[in-house]
Amino acid sequence: MITPGGSDLWADFEAVRGLPHGEKRTGQLEEIVWRADVHDVPRLTFLGRQALAEAHRADGRWDLIWPLLTTCLDEHRHRPERFVEDEANLLGWYAWLVSCMVDFPDRSLDEIHSALADLERRTGRTVHMVRREIAVHVGDWAQAEEELRRQERDEWWDVYRIEILLGRGDDEEAVRVAAPLLDDPDVFDERLVRMRSMMLLPLARQQKWDEAVVTYRRLVRGLAEVEGWLEDFGRMAGFCALTGNLSEGTQWWVAEFEARRRPFATMEYAASAAVLARRLGWDVEPQLRALATDLAARFDARNGTSTCGDRIRATLNTEPLSDFLPIYPWNLPSIPTPPPGLGDEELLDRVELHDLRCEPHEAHACLAQVQDDLPQPLQARRDEMRARFFQTDETPDVIRRAIRTYLQHGDRRRAELSRCWLGLWVAHDDADEGVETVEQAVRALHTIGEGQAWGEYWLAYTLNSLGRRLEAVHAVARGKRHADDPLVLGSLQMLEATLTGAAPYEAYETFTRGGIPEKAREALYQLPEAAELDLNDVVGHAQLRGTVTGEHWYRLMEVNFAAERYEDAIDAGLRAAPWLEEAWHLIAECYRRSGAQN
Repeated sequence: MITPGGSDLWADFEAVRGLPHGEKRTGQLEEIVWRADVHDVPRLTFLGRQALAEAHRADGRWDLIWPLLTTCLDEHRHRPERFVEDEANLLGWYAWLVSCMVDFPDRSLDEIHSALADLERRTGRTVHMVRREIAVHVGDWAQAEEELRRQERDEWWDVYRIEILLGRGDDEEAVRVAAPLLDDPDVFDERLVRMRSMMLLPLARQQKWDEAVVTYRRLVRGLAEVEGWLEDFGRMAGFCALTGNLSEGTQWWVAEFEARRRPFATMEYAASAAVLARRLGWDVEPQLRALATDLAARFDARNGTSTCGDRIRATLNTEPLSDFLPIYPWNLPSIPTPPPGLGDEELLDRVELHDLRCEPHEAHACLAQVQDDLPQPLQARRDEMRARFFQTDETPDVIRRAIRTYLQHGDRRRAELSRCWLGLWVAHDDADEGVETVEQAVRALHTIGEGQAWGEYWLAYTLNSLGRRLEAVHAVARGKRHADDPLVLGSLQMLEATLTGAAPYEAYETFTRGGIPEKAREALYQLPEAAELDLNDVVGHAQLRGTVTGEHWYRLMEVNFAAERYEDAIDAGLRAAPWLEEAWHLIAECYRRSGAQN
């Protein structure tokens, strides 16, 4: 709790600085600054204002930052003795904020250069760092290189060099300069985070896929600890969009990014997000494109160049760099969406086929595109599939209505196959009625000469669920005699293996030859060789289907650790850790063995 007097101000300040960012902390910082000023504690007044400014920056309240700096600068001009210990800190803060002025198109170049002149007067020297950043922003690359040459070399110097090379469009030289930094396994160094962010797309453009993947993965880990800029999130989203990792890209979607109120970052993020939105088919893409291009036009008007507009147009018009680049060993391509232009009947055909192929995501995607206003037979098909996918107490009544509609319109095959599924449902409450319902449907299918194989499959499935295994085996045998495609034949072979206790080799081969991957994988996992399967494939499909667990990730981490694939183990472990705390110990050991200093 903040004390009323001044004697404990420093202790209060340290306590407040230790709080998580939020309104409470910002309010207490404001009170600290006021009390420090009232009690005339110069150093704490300055440091409090600086901490408060940082809190405002985190909230996107740049309009509140400038007055705090101006107040400090006025005091420095008139009472420099108050900054004996903090003059370098103040002038460094001033330099950083002058360089930030270019990010706001309402700040004129005259205003920026006037602030730079004041900064240099106060420091008594030319501030090449700020001059370089202004030159980079307006696209004066010769001036930027000259200022960098004059700037004192430090650990960031190569990062600044890379920024200029990329600005000039020299990806190849930027990759060469960045190579030693990209090889560094540390992930929490801010300098490496900024460099990796800049290099992500250039590596992909140069088709240096392995380096791009490692860079992305290290950047993900780094951004979990180092504060990310909006530009970083945009580059991550853009990289995912251009390499076919659309689902991965959505995690970099920042819903209220304009709230950060830094127009340059808003422009850069909007352009990259527009690329992702376009690939995803989201209707927000035109608004993002307009926002990015409008801001670029404002910056170019202020700067008297076309640098921002050229870069934003190039970003917006970038074509995909890869159909699909696996970022992690367990990554699989996103589940495809239905092709455009399909009619409602075609979509419903796909819904039913995907359902039989054990492809629920694809089935749901097709069902979601079916219109509400449909002819009665199609409406019945849509309602039946919805009832089967999203089961409630109303499900059997919906299916009974659908069966009546099919019969009224002469679609007896569909009616009897639906009756098979209804019988399976009924059997859970009334075994005899359920079996009788399915048997009647199967007899009807044999009479009309269509759908017998699937009818016998559903009968066998129902009988097996009730423990009537021998009858189920006979139903499978009858069904196999009528099976005329790999899907129904493989399904019957799979069920037969379950009934007899045999390994489903035949089913696996049938599904594989027929190009039915999910069913083939289901059979594969039940083969004796399953213990030797690549866990990346197992986990990847579980992740894609939304069934992955902490145990999956922990086992994968252990396997990768044993194989000395430490980066793979870290990334799997970070996914296991929310479920299993013991993963953190192995993650730390992986970092140590990988050579990372953090």
